[in-house]
Amino acid sequence: MLFHSVQFMVFLALTLLLYWTVAARRLPRLIVLFLASVVFYSAWMPLPLLLFAALALIMWQAARAIRRTESDRTKKIVVGLSVTAFLAILGVFKYANLFYSTAIDLARLLGRDVAFHRLDWIFPLGISFGVFQAIHYVVDVYRGHISERYGYWKTLLYLLFFPHLIAGPIVRAPFLLARFDEVPTITKDEAARAIYRIATGIAKKLLLADLLSVGIVDPVFASPTIYTSTEVAVAVVAYTFQIYYDFSAYSDIAIGAAALFGFKFPENFNKPYVARNLFEFWNRWHMTLSTWLRDYLYFPLGGSKLGKWKTLRNVMIVMVLGGLWHGAGWRFAVWGFVHGIGLWSVRCYWWITGHERREPGPFAEDRSRTEKPRPKRSQGPFSSFLRFGEKGPWDLFGTIAAVAATFTYVVLSRVFFRASDVSHAVVVFRQLFEGTFGVVNVPNAVWIALFFSALLHWLPPSLYDRSARLFVWLPAPARAVALVLLVLSVRQIASFEARPYIYFQF
Repeated sequence: MLFHSVQFMVFLALTLLLYWTVAARRLPRLIVLFLASVVFYSAWMPLPLLLFAALALIMWQAARAIRRTESDRTKKIVVGLSVTAFLAILGVFKYANLFYSTAIDLARLLGRDVAFHRLDWIFPLGISFGVFQAIHYVVDVYRGHISERYGYWKTLLYLLFFPHLIAGPIVRAPFLLARFDEVPTITKDEAARAIYRIATGIAKKLLLADLLSVGIVDPVFASPTIYTSTEVAVAVVAYTFQIYYDFSAYSDIAIGAAALFGFKFPENFNKPYVARNLFEFWNRWHMTLSTWLRDYLYFPLGGSKLGKWKTLRNVMIVMVLGGLWHGAGWRFAVWGFVHGIGLWSVRCYWWITGHERREPGPFAEDRSRTEKPRPKRSQGPFSSFLRFGEKGPWDLFGTIAAVAATFTYVVLSRVFFRASDVSHAVVVFRQLFEGTFGVVNVPNAVWIALFFSALLHWLPPSLYDRSARLFVWLPAPARAVALVLLVLSVRQIASFEARPYIYFQF
């Protein structure tokens, strides 16, 4: 049941009808949400629901054990055991084949002839996001951020709540669990804005992401050697926009659907391709994951408080593990390593030039142990290269150059993300830099989609807000006509079969 399918729209409408019928009573509305979430996941594969039930059971029992004891050492043991159990579940169901095949390859390097038989286990959709939410729940109970005592079924509903079940956004437990107990409210304007958010998500997915995928990305990555270097470059850039519009479309529909039930989900994207450096990029890309990695991995490793070399070590650990989280393949670890090198370069530049930064996103300066901000250092001669708004003749040029350099780095790193393995990525890079020209295999529809992809991304956010306000201002019949026209446009332009969301594999 894809978010942009007719089946999901019917499912959503029926669930909303039942939900708002009983919204004033806590237990009936929670039952509606729980049953709807079970039905939604069962449409994919019902068996892994048992796995989510096991995750919720561990979360619930760990929270009870932490609250029952006064010993900090015992609490840490409970947290350690539960996190180990969560990671073991993730390792078995997501990474078993990767570890098994790697062991076989190592044995062959040592001269042992061992056959590889792939483990045909079910890959539960959303397991990575579920494990992240389970870890954060137990850790937050230990830290005292979750003081309320929640029962097993409500804990399970927190994991299964269908708007964020498969691919996020990662919603923090204190917010969502507390909202389950509050009587929901929604105004007509809020409902109209949520519907507009869902509609824009569907349009982004079908008219941009899927069109780029079908038109150039999939063919080029399937057989890169039969295309010119220029065509490969177009495909690599197109994939960079495809993955953004694919994932941000899912987030739009998830946020809009949650809003229709009276829940406000956190934003997940903020125009990442206008970033002036990789730190800013990760502050804008998949923001709920970035902040999760910061709060539950980077800071516990020591953040930036243990000296420069350990700061670089922590950044690399986070990026490699974050890359590997995206998929059971070493190419994802390489992708994370490449981003780690890029983040190293930016941070070393700041250190050399005296450009002090306190990034609010991942890998931030850890202020949790300091009461006063450190004094601002003198700025280096090229510090405006990474800033907007500074007066001077080089500021605009520096900003454009920084955005272009960051975007290029992100585009090239995406090759590892999209290729089937590292050796395939090498083939793509070889063809990319071969120096052949020509774009005869790039359809006109791809050029149009690329143009609008870039235009919509770099337009100021205020334009989206104005269009949303206009949609809300329209009378209900006019809004209905606008939605019908959108559906007809999608059917006319997107004549291909709809693709699953890219992040479903994670």
